[in-house]
Formats: sequence, C-alpha cells, structure tokens
Amino acid sequence: MAQAPKPKFEPEFLGDLSEQTPNKQDSDDASLSQWIPLVRCSADFPIDVFEIALLNLVHHPEYNSTLILRSEVLAEWTSASADGLPEGVPKVVGGSKPVRCIHRKLLPRRPGRDAALEQYCTFYAASPPAADLEEKEEDGQDGEGRVVTALVLTPIVEEGGTLPYYHPAVHHILFEYISPSSSTSASSSSSSLPPNATASSLSIASKLQISAHPLPGTPTSFSSRLHRTSLALLETLHRYGWGALGNYKKRVIHDCLVKREAYQDLYLVMRERHKGLVGSWKEVTDPYKHVFEDIGIATFLMLLWKDTYAGSDSPSDPEEDDKEPWKRWGRPPGGFIDFGCGNGLLTHILVSEGYDGVGIDLRARTSWEHYPQASRDALRVCAFSPFDLVSSSSLPPSPSPSPLPQADSSNPIPPSSSCASPDSSPASNPSDLKDADSSSSASIFKPNAFIIANHADELTPWVPVVATLIDASGYLSIPCCAWGFDRKFEKGMGKMFDSSSSSRSRDDSDEKEDSGNRTKGEGE
Repeated sequence: MAQAPKPKFEPEFLGDLSEQTPNKQDSDDASLSQWIPLVRCSADFPIDVFEIALLNLVHHPEYNSTLILRSEVLAEWTSASADGLPEGVPKVVGGSKPVRCIHRKLLPRRPGRDAALEQYCTFYAASPPAADLEEKEEDGQDGEGRVVTALVLTPIVEEGGTLPYYHPAVHHILFEYISPSSSTSASSSSSSLPPNATASSLSIASKLQISAHPLPGTPTSFSSRLHRTSLALLETLHRYGWGALGNYKKRVIHDCLVKREAYQDLYLVMRERHKGLVGSWKEVTDPYKHVFEDIGIATFLMLLWKDTYAGSDSPSDPEEDDKEPWKRWGRPPGGFIDFGCGNGLLTHILVSEGYDGVGIDLRARTSWEHYPQASRDALRVCAFSPFDLVSSSSLPPSPSPSPLPQADSSNPIPPSSSCASPDSSPASNPSDLKDADSSSSASIFKPNAFIIANHADELTPWVPVVATLIDASGYLSIPCCAWGFDRKFEKGMGKMFDSSSSSRSRDDSDEKEDSGNRTKGEGE
C-alpha cells in the first residue's frame, strides 16, 4: 500500500516572549518556569518513532547547519538516572525522567574561525500507566515500557567561556512530543503562553514543540536568531519523524571507498595548505570553484591510494609523520597520469604533496609557468594516439587492413604521439629545455600507473582502453559531458540495437497485406 502524502509543515509561533528571559540567578535552574516555548507544529507521526527522529537529529547536526562539519560521540549512558546525570543537566522535564544521555562533540567546518563544542544530549521518557505495564509483562515483553517524550541539549562551557557562533545563546534547548493525553509539558505553564492564546485556539492534536532556556539578555522575538534556529530544527525534526514512519532508507550509499570522517579531516588540512592558490590564480575562470574542487579530488585520491597500495617501510621522523603523515602512505607504483590536466592544478597539488606523476594536455596554460619547478616538470604538452600504445605483436592478423579514416574538422585524428615539456616552447628559459624523446609516450604511460580523468572531455571514453593497454593499476573518471570515441556524443547520432524498427516494419507489411486482401475481396 502506498504511503500517504507527506503532511505540510505548518509552524505555530508562540508569541514574542523576550520579556520572559530568565534572570542570571535562575539560569542554572531548569525548572518548568524557566522554559520559554518558541515554536510548535503538528506531530504527524506517532510517539513511538519520536526517539528515532531525535537520534537522527543528534547524530547528524551538519544537515541543519552549514557551519558544523559533523558530530562525534564521546560517551553514552543508556540507563541514565537523575543521580548519575552530569552537572547542569535537568533532572526532570515535564514529569519525564532521564533514560539515556549521549555526550557528543560538535566539530566546526571552519576550525580556524569557530571552536568545537561538547554537548550533553539527554532523552527523557514518561512511564506508561500501570495497566499497560501489566499487559506487556503478561505478553512476555519488557515491563519497563519507556516512551521517549523529550530531548534536552545542554552545551558544556567552561567558566568564563563563550559559545561558538553556530550554537544558540542558551543554557538548554528542549524538544517535546506533547500528546493530547499529556497533562503537563515542560513549558505548559500558563505564564509561558502568548497573551492572545486561548484553549479553543490550540489544537488538541499531538504537537512537536521546541523551547529554550536562554542566557541572560538573549533576544527571543520573532526576528531573533534563536527563533530562526528553532524553526529550522523543528522542520528537520518533523521531516525525520515522517521519514521514520515510512521506514525511509537512503537510496544511494555514499562513502563506500573512502570514509567520510577521514576525508573531512584530511580535506581541512589540505584546504589550509593550498587555499593561497585562490589569490594567485592566473586563469580567467572562477578560482573558488577550481581550487577547492581540485583540493577535494586530491584529498579523495590520497586516501584512496592509501587504502589501495602498500605504504613506505623506511624509517621516518615521528615529528614529520605527525605533520605530513601522507608522505608514508601508499601510492601508485607507476605514479599518476592526469589526462587533460588543463590548468594543471590537480597535478600541482599532488606533486606538492610528494606524489610522482605527470599531467598532459594539448596545450600549455597560463598557470603552468607560475607553478614551482617541480610542478612545471610534471606538466607536459602531449598529443598521443592510443593506437601507438598497442604493440604490433598483440594485434590480431588481418587479411585486408582497413584504411585509416581521414581527418577533418569534425573528426580530428590525433597525430602520432608527440609529447614535450612546456619549457620547450620558445618563450621558456633555454636552460630548462628538455629533449622531446625523454617525454615520449613510453616515459609517460608507465605500467601500474593510475590514470586520472577529471573533466577530460574527448579523452573520457579512452580512459578504460588506455588503462587496459598500459596495464594501469587503476583509474578515476569524473566526466562532465558525453563523448564518443571519435566525436562529441549527440543524442540520436546512432543506435546499436533498434528492435522497434524491425517490429514496426513487420507491422507495416502485415497491415499492407491485410489492406490488399480487403481490397481484393471488395472487388470480387
């Protein structure tokens, strides 16, 4: 049976309550009178899946804030009690008692700008009626029967410390599932309701509600940052709950080759090391797009090679290993080949981090001559033919060899391999000239090399072919547009198998035959 359409998210703002901010002397007391309700919406899912939605919210804060990288669980208590709770965490919330506490650490996306923050995430549950417990015990089920009704997030701040920008200025944030049968919620005191609220104006349906225990002086008006953050959190919680109700599962599993956490940590390091390339960009294209995109690709490749190839066994300096651990990581035995390297940025980043390889393209770019000498030596102007990589002994015998296609403007045929360093151009320093023979295909297409095709255009379909011909150790293809082996791919340019045409021709012939028979019969 198909799932019902997702209900519309319709928040209810609970009034401008800026005058109800707790005083300093009350800031450490999370009693009912200190919670300020901010926003609520209809709970379009049963309370049984509320805990699942809360766990998604706790484990994935990055989905709700672009300033947070991820969270890491430092410790967890699954049978929390009021006596065992950390200091500063509310002991009771709306009559519910603590049943679980997660100690997590929020990692910022910009460590140089924002600090990390630790938090206590405490789940509270209300005990069901005694009759329900007896019924579960008779059925052989757990007699505890906890039902999570609330979650409190408590930031851990040292005395005299401040909260990072990405966290609201509060002592606690409260998420509640308020059922019609609930007699009390943590923020249901009459003093906390908006002045124009009446019993008839409030829906009797179950509600999701977010309340806060703000720091002194924190604005709580409709236009405040606290209200905007609460609204975003409530919408996320509403979406998670509906997804849990329908047993939502991700259709695509990401991070299969490289773990997300390892990638994020190394990317932050690589970004700091190479972000200066934005200021020295020499191309007319957008530096922010190209620089950080190629830093990300280089990060992925470094971790992929680490897990694929054997690392170095030679003695090393422990201090250097802490600063640049990738120097001892595994790497392709034959180096890397960056097909259609363009501005050469990806080649430059990898060479700068100690990886052997070359980048090839049909022409040099403006950026090439501004890279360090090691990167310039790795960049080659190269036009090659894949047929030159095939030895004559490996070709099957042919009784009548087919003539080679003729070159024209729409179907360029590459000449025989011709590769040279950019320094061989007349504008380069004569002392840097290189012999073209040393830059031939044999010196570039080494066995066990790893081929990189990042937006390689017309070279894209040849990547697996060349990888097979040179016995490459692997390849990574990141295409941007479709190309055939001899021209840019166009929809409808040719069909290998067109079963519909043959079936249509048979139908047409049958129809003509039937029409002829009918005409003949009418004439008779």
